[in-house]
Formats: sequence, structure tokens, C-alpha cells
Amino acid sequence: MITPLKDVQYHKNRAITVGTFDGVHIGHQALLKHLIQAANQKNSISTLVTFDPHPREVIGSTKGPICLLSSLQERYAKLRAVGLDEMVVIPFTRSFSLKSSTEFIEEVLVQSIGCQELWIGYDHHYGKDREGGYPLAVELGEKHHFKVSVFPELTQDEHEVSSTVIRKAIHDGDMTAVTKMQGQPYVLQETVIMGDKRGRTLGYPTLNFGLTERKKCLPKSGVYAVLCEVQGEAELVKGMANLGVRPTFGASTPNLEVHLFDYQGDLYGTECRVHFVQRIRDEQSFDGPIALVEQLQKDEVEARKTLETA
Repeated sequence: MITPLKDVQYHKNRAITVGTFDGVHIGHQALLKHLIQAANQKNSISTLVTFDPHPREVIGSTKGPICLLSSLQERYAKLRAVGLDEMVVIPFTRSFSLKSSTEFIEEVLVQSIGCQELWIGYDHHYGKDREGGYPLAVELGEKHHFKVSVFPELTQDEHEVSSTVIRKAIHDGDMTAVTKMQGQPYVLQETVIMGDKRGRTLGYPTLNFGLTERKKCLPKSGVYAVLCEVQGEAELVKGMANLGVRPTFGASTPNLEVHLFDYQGDLYGTECRVHFVQRIRDEQSFDGPIALVEQLQKDEVEARKTLETA
């Protein structure tokens, strides 16, 4: 369950890990499997203590504004899928960011939530100015009688797996790498809106999405092979998508258009989850509709081929 910190009931037998866990990538999943296994052996509650909004949205960073890999609800769904018992959400505010690492562990984890065992990543830091790390956790664990376990770095093809690395891959349009690191394709969840209906005159009707999830990362503009999860339907629908500004028609506002293969139906107002499987090409400007359709036909062949094994 998702439990706000103010509503959490103290329980001394909790196995806890702390972090934003944005995207719940394969490194997160590996840590969680260890946490859940340890919790089950001790009849403890496996718990993620996380933050909303993301700390970088509140305190900023020299890296600039952050985009997110997952909404809070998407994070929770992935956590439940791996078997986690509970997600405790701390409202992250400027005042909360001033808590020292010792105050965070003692006041929040030990006194408010309850901690039998704390699992942290090999590079995890916490508290004001990220001053706390593994040594302090061990020291406080001895003082307050909880065990501390550290999880080492996880790599994929000899590269680090982290939310930061995944964000860069999304911005670069490298959806194959994103899928490997996340364990599944990257998803944008949007509601179908009314478009200009130009696609149907070209033989390629599209679902139009207004990109309302402003906090989420947007893949590099271009054409993608996608799978579409339509609300209320069990099967994923194959298709291709254009993410960008549609320069052929003089548009300037970014949007997402998805053409579904072999699909009939009116989906206006329907919520869909678009899974980005592979980038096919850059967004291009064409001399006119005929040239555009010729390229769309090539894109369809490429997308269908890509999705044969998806």
C-alpha cells in the first residue's frame, strides 16, 4: 500500500530501503528482491521509504531540472509487481531537506516507522547535503539495534545502471538500452484527445496525445515502434508513433501521434500507455503528403519487423 508518513503505524519489524527509486530499474529490482527475501525470512514488512516530490525538484541541482521516469503511481505498481509490502511516502519539503542524516535515521526510520533491517545501495547518501552513508548507518544500527546491509553496484554490458543513465538514454532515443536497464520499455501514459484528423486522409489514422505528463522524460523526437496499452483491453496493440512537432504541416507544439496496426475503434477520451520499443528515424519535413505517405509505408514495414519479437 502507499502510506503517507503521517499515517504510518509504527512496527518494529520492518525491513527498509530508502530512495526515490525512479523508474524501478533492474538495479532497484535486484535490491528489492534481497530486501523482500530477508523480510520474509524474519516475518518483517518489506518497506520502501520514498519521497514526493523528487528531492531535486525542491532543492535543485547543478545538473539542472530533473525529468522523471515514473509517476508515484507507476512506481507503486512496479514495486507491487516485485512483491514489496509497503511504500511509505515522505512529502519532501525544504524544511525536511535540512534534517541531518542522523536525525533522518533516528527520528524517521527508527522512531516513526520502525526498523529491524536497513538495506542501502553501494553509493547511497542521505540527510542534509547527502552527508550520511554506509558507515553512519552501521554506527546507528549498532546504537538502535537494526542490521545494515549494502547492495553493490549493478552493471549492464559493463555500464552502470542508474536512473540518471536511463534518463540520458531516453533523451538520446536509445530505447533498446532503456528497456534493458528498466526491464521493460519506457512508457508515457496519456489520454487520447481530438486531433486535426489529417492522418486518416493519408491512410494512417492516429491517436493524438497532448503530453500532459509534464514531469516525465520525453524521448528524443522521431518515429518509434511502439506497443499501446489501451484502457480496458487485455492485449497490447502494435503500432508506430511520431513524437515531435510535425514540421511537414508547419506545426510547432510537441505532441505524440500513434498509428495502431490492424485496429478499429474510437478511443477519444481513453487513457493509453504507450511503450516505446525502438526508435526508427529522426522526425523529418517532407515536400508534401505523397512523400510523407511513402516514408510512412517504409516506417510501418520497419516497425512491424521490430515488433515481431516484442
